[in-house]
Amino acid sequence: MLAIDVGSSSVRAAVFDARARQRRGSVARAAYRSDSDEGGAVTVPLDRLTGALGDVLDQLVTVVGRDLDRVEAAGLSVFLHSFTGVDARGRAVAPLRTWADTTAAAEAERLRGELDEAAIWQATGAPLHPSLWPARILALRASEAGSGAVAYRGAPELLWRSLTGADRVDVSLASGTGLLDRATGTWHGGLLRALSLDGSDALPELAVRGSSAVLGRRAAARWPALRRVRWFAPWSDGSCGNVGLGLGVGLAGAGEGTPRAALQIGTSGAIRSLVATPAPRLVRGLFAHRLAPDRGLIGGQLSEGGGTLEAVARLLGRAQGRLDREAQAVVPGAHGLTVLPFLAGERGPGYHARARGSIDGLRLGTSAVEVYLATAESIAIRFAELDRRLAAALGTPAAVVASGGAVARSALLPELLAAALGRSIRVSVEGEASLRGAAIRTLVAAGLVASESAVPEPLSREVQPNAARSHALAVAADRQARLYEARLG
Repeated sequence: MLAIDVGSSSVRAAVFDARARQRRGSVARAAYRSDSDEGGAVTVPLDRLTGALGDVLDQLVTVVGRDLDRVEAAGLSVFLHSFTGVDARGRAVAPLRTWADTTAAAEAERLRGELDEAAIWQATGAPLHPSLWPARILALRASEAGSGAVAYRGAPELLWRSLTGADRVDVSLASGTGLLDRATGTWHGGLLRALSLDGSDALPELAVRGSSAVLGRRAAARWPALRRVRWFAPWSDGSCGNVGLGLGVGLAGAGEGTPRAALQIGTSGAIRSLVATPAPRLVRGLFAHRLAPDRGLIGGQLSEGGGTLEAVARLLGRAQGRLDREAQAVVPGAHGLTVLPFLAGERGPGYHARARGSIDGLRLGTSAVEVYLATAESIAIRFAELDRRLAAALGTPAAVVASGGAVARSALLPELLAAALGRSIRVSVEGEASLRGAAIRTLVAAGLVASESAVPEPLSREVQPNAARSHALAVAADRQARLYEARLG
């Protein structure tokens, strides 16, 4: 299998065997950057993203060589919540807006004033937020570029079309637009009418489960070894992340039927659990996606994560690895700082698009290490809040497995997460959960394994909470809640 993971800052690819084991030496990577400005725009030109994907496939030809002839199918995991408009020829009229873009904040507020947000949130699994399509469609229409748009697409559809010419979207990604009715698996009629989209072809066609296509003429000429390979319609990185960590229902040693959750921290953060229903009942502040007629996903998402920690280290002018190591030696609770880590606005649980980061409690003796530690703690505290809400939705706390680039690079974060959650967590050795998940989903879609559970689960290590750190984080969480209320309500 060929698996590709298109993340929010890089594209990664590798070849896997029928047990989802990565072929040694088959990994290819290409980083790309987003553009941002002080007005809240965070965008990526489509050609920059397709260029990164092309670079990765070119690398793969070099590192894998003739073994590419053995690839039977290919699958992609792609980041959620991207958006742009396309003209009558299918060309993007503006750069892709990423999940971090908050320029449609005014349109989101307008929709909240006109529609029943609580009912829409339950139906679609998503709030009326500037990172999602309802507000972004209105914002694009009001812009100069919007005059040329006849339809709306995201990165997954445009990347798959650049490879195969097909123009469809998997339900796991459609559900992330905020426009899909989770119960029916179709576009939400009320929202379509509110956006004057009823009966139009402005939205992508929903792909039938297991939809695939072969490379188009131009792509086949560039990568002839892959010209006969079946390319499945991309899946969401959220669902692939859980699958890659082996997280269905029940966990060995955790009790029969114990729900399981993937806590992943890359540029941003999320905690998600797979459930055996397409439309689980939501608790306020969480999101949910339909994955299939018999499966859904429920969880919480944060704008803050590894990207926030990198930005703070850069602001402090210190190497992040050194800050991470030195922070472990700070006495828990000694710094007295309170941080709202909303450098990219807030997604869950409050979804305040206009939120911004702040630090309270600075003094003359405050050190760079203390600021970095307080920021990392603030992220762990936000995860603990999501975890409490997820437990309410699931009926019991989930067994948590943590992964992601920010977790893999840090000895500090796993300790903080266990302390904030107040129970042990497991940290997976799988550093590319979404990439591995794309490989497993491809194996299942191609009929080479019976189910995702037939693939062995990756190894993980247990991290126990430190009592002193747990107490310090509980006190810090109270301070954060008071500052949050004072700043945001």
